[in-house]
Amino acid sequence: MINQNEQRMSLNNAAYPCKPESLRCMQFIRKQSKTIEDAAKNTSLNSSNRCSVISDVRYNEPLSDVLMRQIKSLSEQNKKLSIDLGKAHEKIHILETYIKSMGKFCSENQLNAMQGRKVQKWDDETIMKSIVTKHLGGKKMLEFARRNLIPLCGNTTLKEILKCYPIHSGILTFNLDVLKLIVQDFSPGQKRGTLKIDEKSVTPARELHSDGTYVGNCTLPPSNTLAQNAFVVLLTLMQIRLKIVVAIEFSDKTLTGEIMRNFLFNVIQEVENRTGIMIDLISLDIGPANASMLKSVGISLYQGSRSNHIIHPNDITRILRFNPDQVHNDKNIAGAFRKYDVIIPSSFVEEYNLVSNKATMKDVYSLYNKQKNMIYKPAPNLKQEVVKPNHFESMYESTVYNLISDDVSNALNFIQSPNNASPEKTSATSFFLKMANKYTDLMVRLKWTRENFHEYSAWLLEKIIPFFEGLKFMKENRSQALKCIPAAVIGIKSVIELTQLYLFDFDFDEVPAEWFSNNSIECFFSIVVGKQNKPSPLEILRAIRSVSSTTLMEEHVNNKNYSFCSGGVGQQNHFMKLLRNKKLCDDSISNLIETLPLSETIENFEDFFPIEFTWRTVFKTSIEHNSFLSASIKIMEVVSAKITCDRCKSKFFEYGRNNSETWSLSIEMSNFILSMEFTFRKLSSETESIDTLKFRETFKDVILTQVDLTVEHCFSRVNTIISIFLKFRTKLELHQRFPHRRNAYASKCN
Repeated sequence: MINQNEQRMSLNNAAYPCKPESLRCMQFIRKQSKTIEDAAKNTSLNSSNRCSVISDVRYNEPLSDVLMRQIKSLSEQNKKLSIDLGKAHEKIHILETYIKSMGKFCSENQLNAMQGRKVQKWDDETIMKSIVTKHLGGKKMLEFARRNLIPLCGNTTLKEILKCYPIHSGILTFNLDVLKLIVQDFSPGQKRGTLKIDEKSVTPARELHSDGTYVGNCTLPPSNTLAQNAFVVLLTLMQIRLKIVVAIEFSDKTLTGEIMRNFLFNVIQEVENRTGIMIDLISLDIGPANASMLKSVGISLYQGSRSNHIIHPNDITRILRFNPDQVHNDKNIAGAFRKYDVIIPSSFVEEYNLVSNKATMKDVYSLYNKQKNMIYKPAPNLKQEVVKPNHFESMYESTVYNLISDDVSNALNFIQSPNNASPEKTSATSFFLKMANKYTDLMVRLKWTRENFHEYSAWLLEKIIPFFEGLKFMKENRSQALKCIPAAVIGIKSVIELTQLYLFDFDFDEVPAEWFSNNSIECFFSIVVGKQNKPSPLEILRAIRSVSSTTLMEEHVNNKNYSFCSGGVGQQNHFMKLLRNKKLCDDSISNLIETLPLSETIENFEDFFPIEFTWRTVFKTSIEHNSFLSASIKIMEVVSAKITCDRCKSKFFEYGRNNSETWSLSIEMSNFILSMEFTFRKLSSETESIDTLKFRETFKDVILTQVDLTVEHCFSRVNTIISIFLKFRTKLELHQRFPHRRNAYASKCN
């Protein structure tokens, strides 16, 4: 259209010549119209609007007004686009913030899973987060997180991953990284830990690992030959029920104390720096490698001062204590006692009126031979494998603690006295075993609290340490027999110092002595590795992987304190001992009752063990003196009145049932039921306000005393009696708790 107008105007100019000013004006108008048309093309105006604009520019409006209107329109569009661009930048910033925030707790695998992509292999970060979620919150928490779009490994997937996770020698950094996430919110007291080291002989072998590498060579210098020993380091937290393997190394017989020290210090630094846990104690046996390591840090097991600590390798303001393990030390004491006669200090001989100063294993042999043909054995656990164990039997805890026990100690006095009368003097062997058992109780079995701390520590410092330091073996040499005495002294000092620290500085409610022993790592070797005497290095690594996966998959939601026992028959039933003492064979029942330590009410299950009571000896003693019924009644009265814990009461009667299996006469069980009935009736008569009539009628139906009762009938009746008594006891406690309801209930029953 413009070209046609230009041609028309050029013809008009040729026909009608104009002035130069008019010509310049026309050229300017053409130029501006072309510019406006180009601008209109770039806008959303259609062709008709463009034509109207051009026509308006040409014929109707002044040029300046048209330009201003277009500039204003373009300005508004620019402003609107700028606003939209700003909003887009804000959205981009928000999305970037979201992505950055998600990246803080989501790995690349988790982000892919959020987008619906299938994850072929989970990375270590996601695995650790899944473990911590399962560990702290349990299986339900893990499934809840996965259902709420938090991409984590499932419980089954996690088990399969941990079963196949590669474990190599050295420091197990994966376990430490998981532990760091678990303990990050713990209190300072919950972050106190102990490193426990144990040595295990391995079969020299070079085997192919699952990842294509070979294992079996020494990993500690100076040697690079096939390994003969494995050193496993177990970390246990003092207040939280948590234990995990943190390091494993292999070596041969050329290992020196300096190399072992450097390895141990490196483990301590890695554990503290990676997890924030503070290591207070090193618990270890006194084998050749560990004894050499202790000597390299300035702790001697042969001479000099009995120092039990050094400056902490990771913090010069703290100290690191050492504890020669009590369980291993008990094995050494028992082994030395089997081989050598022990000379007891003269001060103890005079103070406790001992027969002589020499404790010998011959007395134990004599006791074993005398009770072989006895129906009621004073020391029932004293068997062939205890008296004369082979090499492997001597390493079992049960063998050790069946020898070092109050059962054997009391039985020695019982047998040696003429006609089972009370002897004027105590056997030296009996006294040695009693003191060794007391040391084991305080260092392995009992729980320390603020109330008993001063009593227990005084026993150890004033009695046990002077006793051990004064002991002498008849054939002294630099063997395990000579090292076990200073090891016991060092361990006692460390346990007392740390117990005081935890009870009074960190406000622990209690400190079980088993926390400081190596029982947990002993269980690892005995249970996980199995009965193999010398497993291969690869089998050790597989066992560590298995126990690590089991530990990491445990749920520790409600388990604040340790609850595992020290293992085996080391946890003797102490209340099964006292009546085997020679004093209890006296015909006086009053003396029998006075010996029972029942000055306080038994409210907790743990307080029940020091009663030191045995049903079997009650029957044995009573039948011999024709006082069975009266003795049983008296004991039942006193013990039942003192026990307020239902669990204790059930346990009390359970031991009576278990020991009844060895009874040969049914009349004994009949008399036992008679005594129980008499006791319960006496208890019920003291609280006439309760429905005692119904209680007595029930017993009339249940107990039909007959001489020819079978053991099976007696068992069923005892079970019924126990259930009735527990219901009665619960009713009694309710009325004691709500005394204002007692009269109303009594009138209703009447």
